[in-house]
Amino acid sequence: MGGIFTAAGKDLRRYLRDWNGMLLWLGIPLVMGSMLILATGGHSGPKPQALLLVADEDDSFLSRFLLAAMNQGSVNGVIRVEKVLQEAGRQRIGHDETSALLVIPEGFSDAVVKEKPTRLLLVTNPTQRILPGIVEELLSIAVDGAFYLHRVAGPELRDLVALPAGGRNTPSDADIASRAVSVNQIIHKLERSAFPPVIELQTTVVKPDSGDDSSKRPLAFLFLPGILVLGVLFAAQGLSGDVWLERESGVLRRVMTTPLGIPRLLIGKLIAITVMVTLVGLVVLASGMAYLGLPWQRFPLALTCAAAIGVMLTSMMLAVQVCAATRRGATLLAYAVVMPLMMFGGCMFPSEIMPRWMAALGRFTPNGWGIEHLKAILLGSGGPSFSMGALALMLVLSAVFLTAAAMRLNRGFARS
Repeated sequence: MGGIFTAAGKDLRRYLRDWNGMLLWLGIPLVMGSMLILATGGHSGPKPQALLLVADEDDSFLSRFLLAAMNQGSVNGVIRVEKVLQEAGRQRIGHDETSALLVIPEGFSDAVVKEKPTRLLLVTNPTQRILPGIVEELLSIAVDGAFYLHRVAGPELRDLVALPAGGRNTPSDADIASRAVSVNQIIHKLERSAFPPVIELQTTVVKPDSGDDSSKRPLAFLFLPGILVLGVLFAAQGLSGDVWLERESGVLRRVMTTPLGIPRLLIGKLIAITVMVTLVGLVVLASGMAYLGLPWQRFPLALTCAAAIGVMLTSMMLAVQVCAATRRGATLLAYAVVMPLMMFGGCMFPSEIMPRWMAALGRFTPNGWGIEHLKAILLGSGGPSFSMGALALMLVLSAVFLTAAAMRLNRGFARS
């Protein structure tokens, strides 16, 4: 055992003297994490807002009512309405300055009241997907509302907005009384379905577990486990290449003639690299938890999980490095392994926003599987008993990778 710790101390002293590399391992996840946080709206999350340009060529009470309804109430803050001329609106769509353009044709109000065919023209921005969809969905609700209003009180509604009889400009007393009766009849018809409603809604508030408060977390929280594992993965990739330096300097060839042996040398190197990736994980994890306000009692278990992931990924990268015939080939092979793991394993994009098939595939990668366990710990749904099995499996996989690397070293890599 003394030889193992001697080898680990030797490597660790060399790693700590390389301040440029140390800053690089720490800087990559911190810079990428900061960029992703800014891109997702910061601590409070994104606040999307659709700009809807409206060309109101009807300029009637009903068209103005439609615009006011879209600019108020439950959609306030999500959709902002601005009146423009149709040609100016189309130009702004072409310049990517708005989400959609709504054209209300002349005669719209008369057609709606009399239930005649009419058409609302909605021109959406082809460079946007979500915000134009919100506008389209809201308009479809308004169209459905007009349809069902006619089914319930169509005749009374038409009588209510009819022009005064006899060519008069103002309604007579009889017209006013008749319209009051029409309003009363509409209310009576609506009472049967709305007062009380035909469908009774009962709601029950289910409080989440005391530790699981993911619903209150901003989008930036979903990126924290991936960014943490990304930093660990980059550090493991870079530091595992140290085996080529020792091969070219003749260290591996000399070690084979000493009692230390290749297996102990690899274990010592794994310990040294694990200390380094744990240090990277500590800085990134502490920064993320402080920014997101996560409970600090989850920090020790999360750091332990990150260290176990580091051991697993380092062992895997050591096995990958020694499979190549040249140092340049090893670098290319390492990148060929790391890049798909980053994309599919959740280091760059959380599994929650991936396509379902990609997220399912990513959970079978070593880093993706580790990210899911780390996420459970940070959410509070994974305690020590939950994590022990996962940590044990990570160590088993590390032993398999390390054994494969030692066999490759003994079979000729160290002698070259």
